[in-house]
Amino acid sequence: MIGEKYYKRAENILLRLDPDCRYYVFSDYIDEAKNNFDSWSNVVIMPKRSACQDMFIMYSCNYNIITN
Repeated sequence: MIGEKYYKRAENILLRLDPDCRYYVFSDYIDEAKNNFDSWSNVVIMPKRSACQDMFIMYSCNYNIITN
C-alpha cells in the first residue's frame, strides 16, 4: 500500500507545475479513495468504468500520479 506521504509529495509537485490542476482519481477501492483524498481541492473520484475507458481518460491528462 502506498502511503499518504507519497501522495502529498506528488500533490506538492503538481501544485508547483499547475496550481489550478484538477485531480481525477481512478481506483478499484472507491470508498478508500474518497477517504484518502477528501482533504485535497479539485478532486474528482471517477466512477468505475472499463479499463479501456479509464486508460483513455488518463492518457488525456497532462500529469499522472501512478501507483502499483
